[in-house]
Amino acid sequence: MKNLYLKITFFLFSAGVLFSAVRTGAAGLVPCVTEPCTPCDIWELAKNIVWFLLFDLAIPILTVALLVGGVMILVSAGNQSTREKGKAVIWNGVIGILIAFTAYLVISTIIATLAEGRFTAGWKSISGCPAVGTSGTGTGTGTGTGTGTGTGTGTGTGTGTGTGANLTEQQARDQLTAACTPTCITVNRECTGTTPQTCLNGMKQSTIDEIKSIQQQCGCNIIISGGTETGAGHSQAHLDGLKFDMALNTTVNNYITSNYAPAGTRSDGTALYKSPSGYIYAREGNHWDVGR
Repeated sequence: MKNLYLKITFFLFSAGVLFSAVRTGAAGLVPCVTEPCTPCDIWELAKNIVWFLLFDLAIPILTVALLVGGVMILVSAGNQSTREKGKAVIWNGVIGILIAFTAYLVISTIIATLAEGRFTAGWKSISGCPAVGTSGTGTGTGTGTGTGTGTGTGTGTGTGTGTGANLTEQQARDQLTAACTPTCITVNRECTGTTPQTCLNGMKQSTIDEIKSIQQQCGCNIIISGGTETGAGHSQAHLDGLKFDMALNTTVNNYITSNYAPAGTRSDGTALYKSPSGYIYAREGNHWDVGR
């Protein structure tokens, strides 16, 4: 009978681990959002490892323990020793999973708090890190609807995700304010309804993501000097939330010209540079004009 328990345990455990390994391998342990990988991808790697240990390993072990303990109790046939062993297997499994999840909550809270610089309960995303995208066309969670190339989570069939939903003024500004790590993104003016002003209402999520991306990659302070406001020679792409203007500064200028791929010149001779996410940076007088 003991050999039967061992065979059942080995079979169920092996099947669970094999399924988990195949699923994890298919998803990719480190799904880099950009090339080359960034510190955000190291964060994603750590999260994937912890989730594998908890959900793909610990839970299958608990399931096996419950099954084995239950079988031992059912077939004990009055044998008190076998019955007690079955109970012990079940209790050990339950206590083990409680310890594992308690440790997860404590450790993830400590890591998230250190990363954010303030108390943050549970495993959260680092401010400024882009979300890991998947293939899809249609309505994306946090990215909106449309067909194109971008970063985020999409559902459906096809290739790519949309450029995202239009954000309100407050939503866009809140995201940029939260990106201080410790360098910051500031908007040079309020959106007052009268010129001069800088407005972000109607900005696409993908555009905000690009602003956060350049700030994170460069590790420097960013000043947004133009958005969706009318006037100032803005094109329809600006009004639609697909472009932004970024004030010049030496650190930003050097980073773009040294790290982004040259993309030719415009008809007026302005040099163009292409970011890893596909945005085109054009230096115009006192600012960078950025869009797809």
